Amino acid sequence: MLIDALQYNNWSENIFNQLHAGGVTAVHVTIAYHEDFRETVENIIRWNRRFE
Repeated sequence: MLIDALQYNNWSENIFNQLHAGGVTAVHVTIAYHEDFRETVENIIRWNRRFE
């Protein structure tokens, strides 16, 4: 098992495919870094939609 932790990125299916191709089996995705509260909530909403 290879876990890549605390990654901040412009996440997309392509990025996840690259991680998988590199042998990464799990990633801790950072979805807010410099954002304010509103931007953080919007990021959470977008992430929740990815799993619907």
